[in-house]
Amino acid sequence: MASGSAPTNSAGSGILSSALKKRLQTVPAWRRRIGITLFLLGTFLPSFIPLIYVVGFDGWVAVALTGAFSIGLPELLWLTAALFIGRDGVAHLWRHVRVRGRLCVRKLRRT
Repeated sequence: MASGSAPTNSAGSGILSSALKKRLQTVPAWRRRIGITLFLLGTFLPSFIPLIYVVGFDGWVAVALTGAFSIGLPELLWLTAALFIGRDGVAHLWRHVRVRGRLCVRKLRRT
């Protein structure tokens, strides 16, 4: 990288980020809200697996729900989110999740 070039952040260049933001702004607000909600639900759904066993479902129901929460449902929710906000919107959200995750790991390493 040349010394005179503009710095880039870990999520990519600022130009690409602003282009993605413009594309997200063209999506109607209700579709953006539903898409973000589905994306977040799919991201955090596996963390609800312990609740299945706390509730006390039967063995086969608990196994089926565990499999659905860990393998099937998150991908379906992300696919549905992509239908609402588009592929670029999902890529933008994934970039934010990765950056936030890295920041959390760095904070934990400092302590």
